[in-house]
Amino acid sequence: MVRFAHFEFDAQTGYLYDMSSNDQRQEIKLRHKVAELLCYLIEHRDRVVSKDELLGALWQHGEFRDTSLTQSIRDLRKALGDKAQQPHYVRTYPQRGYQWIMPLATDAAVTVDEIPASQDIIIPKTSPNWLRLSRVHWATLTLCLVVTAVAAWQLLPWAASKPPSASEHVVVMPFHNRSGLAELNWVELGLADMLSMVLRQNAQADITSPSQSQMWLLNANLTQPTSESDIRTLLNARQADVAITAAVRLYNQQQVLDFRLIHADGRIQQGSISYPSLPGEIYAVGEQINLLLNPQAMPKKSSGKTFLKLSSESFAEGISALEQQGAYRARRYFSAAAVLDPSDLWPQAYLGRSQVLLGEWTSAEQTLVTVAKHLTDSDPVLAAFVAVWHAELARRRGDEDQQPRVAQAVALAEKSEDKALKLLSYRLAARAAWAAMQWRDHQQWLTRARALSDNLVALDDQADMLFYLGNQANEGLEQSPWSDIRQNGLQLRKALNYYQQLDYRPRIADTQLAIARNYSLPLSERQQALDQAITAYRELHQPYELTEALLYAGFFHLQQHQGRRAEALFREAQTYAKTLGNPHFREMVRFYLAFAMLDQGLFDADQLKLQQAIQRMTELLPQLDNTLLALSTHIFLGWGYAAQGDTAKAEQYLLQAIELGDNGSAPTTHHYAVYSLMKLYLDQGQYQRVLALQHYPVTTRLQARYLARAYSALGEHQRAVATLAQFAQQFPHYWGETDQHQLENYQRLASGQTTPLQIEPQAHSVYCETEWQS
Repeated sequence: MVRFAHFEFDAQTGYLYDMSSNDQRQEIKLRHKVAELLCYLIEHRDRVVSKDELLGALWQHGEFRDTSLTQSIRDLRKALGDKAQQPHYVRTYPQRGYQWIMPLATDAAVTVDEIPASQDIIIPKTSPNWLRLSRVHWATLTLCLVVTAVAAWQLLPWAASKPPSASEHVVVMPFHNRSGLAELNWVELGLADMLSMVLRQNAQADITSPSQSQMWLLNANLTQPTSESDIRTLLNARQADVAITAAVRLYNQQQVLDFRLIHADGRIQQGSISYPSLPGEIYAVGEQINLLLNPQAMPKKSSGKTFLKLSSESFAEGISALEQQGAYRARRYFSAAAVLDPSDLWPQAYLGRSQVLLGEWTSAEQTLVTVAKHLTDSDPVLAAFVAVWHAELARRRGDEDQQPRVAQAVALAEKSEDKALKLLSYRLAARAAWAAMQWRDHQQWLTRARALSDNLVALDDQADMLFYLGNQANEGLEQSPWSDIRQNGLQLRKALNYYQQLDYRPRIADTQLAIARNYSLPLSERQQALDQAITAYRELHQPYELTEALLYAGFFHLQQHQGRRAEALFREAQTYAKTLGNPHFREMVRFYLAFAMLDQGLFDADQLKLQQAIQRMTELLPQLDNTLLALSTHIFLGWGYAAQGDTAKAEQYLLQAIELGDNGSAPTTHHYAVYSLMKLYLDQGQYQRVLALQHYPVTTRLQARYLARAYSALGEHQRAVATLAQFAQQFPHYWGETDQHQLENYQRLASGQTTPLQIEPQAHSVYCETEWQS
């Protein structure tokens, strides 16, 4: 027995019953052909059925088949009380055919009295695969769906005829949990995000995710629930077309989604969709809403897919947990969903993503490869998702083939038209360019990322974009000459504020680490952010990020010449690096451990540590694959030998460092080598050799200080004044109080006065010399 609206239809007997009168059956007689027509349309309600198909299936013979079909359609509409102009059951598509558009229901559906038939929205419903059964099995169907709307909406002329433009921008707002049950809080992000995923698969609109729209609300100082007028204002500001708002409640053992489509032009569509499990029927839910957005859209071939109830709810809970609590909490939900419904690839893909984040790389490889083998052309978003996380896995492992994987990820992400995936792929490409010290390429990927938000009024209102643009890998001894770390710092602060309001713990930790790496921010702020990031990564069980944070924490303490503290952090990072097996991490740890020993030798006057550092670096140097680490190691050996008084070896290594850096790939580190050699010559009284190095651009304060001192030592005090004055004018943000005092000393000497000069700082006084002075 099939139920829809206030009718029951027995597909076995062909009887139609009207149940609107006190739940008593009133039989409506149907001709045999009309009953067959009704049965066929319901069976194939996932699509428009052409006249030729109906004639071939039901009217194989006869001279008046066309007339008979037309009359049967009229008789069916008459029996149902339907109208061709405002159809509730059978819609005519001119030159194409007919489609059944009334959802089916079971005894668990909301009753007709509570949802009047006159208020039903007309939504074509796609049938799940199991619905394509022989007619004798119709009584076993368990799908329940009730869709309602205000009657005024269905009377408007655009309701059934206005398709959206190809560039329609749809914003999915976070849902509300109105069930009264805390255990259903996952619907707010999890179910909403599942809906946005389904809508994105249709590729007929630009979809903004719930987490992104939540940030828009925060930026506009709007709270939820948000008024219709405020939502329209937000849509117009963001150049978006329609917002989807919804709440989930429970009714008669059903999960009910009360939704509203709020259009920027003032229109409102609203209704309720009821299923025993909304996540389990998320494809059907998405199709209902998509057909409301675009009534003339043809259902996609992949439509009608269903989840198992437990599988879908586990997946939705996993999405919510991943956003707010991290991969460690989310993994169990994705694992459960993957086991419960092996046919659905999305939970498996998210499981692979979680395994990547948790450092379970062997399992992640197996999971992602398995999903990739079963991909079809019908879901380009899933294909891009898998490619992006496979490329991320290759990057984290330090695979040699990561460049082709990154290129594939970018290509598939762009093909999918999914902004979030494009942003992730561009970030991967930017990181690859950074690792290769290809600064122009790095900047070009940043530019492409910015272009993703050309349609937004304010780029830096997006926390994800803020984090990405702010976190430009300002780490270690080198930096991109294109990066504006001061602007990045402002962006990161704003992003952190958003993430904290949303309580997105993984993103909070990532942003805190990015803040710690930003030289332009106060040391106290960076130290606090770094400590919080390390604590968070421990709790999130993300070993890769924790290793990165520990390595940077050690580097951070080296800037303050806390070598012992730095060494302890590097040794902890070493344990994680060994477990992860990333060759780059292992190389970095060995380098930084030697660096920490050098710091203790230089600043703690620990000769044993100094000798150990020189020995380790000498052994490490021929094994280094990383050009930047090799360049830095040459500089450090120059410092070490200079401290031991072996100026010949110090000069040898510093000259080699300058030669290595002459290709321009590491400009900052190259300048460190230049001023280190300047200081070596200055200490030896070889002032002309100091001045001979001024053909290199003077972009650091120590270059300017050493050049000025050499001029002054040769009696050219006015040249010393000019050197420092020019640097102060060009780089005022690097100019310090002690620099100003030394300039004034040279001015006095130039005027014939006598005055003592300050002692020049050591070349190794600050390892990121210019930036860390501020």
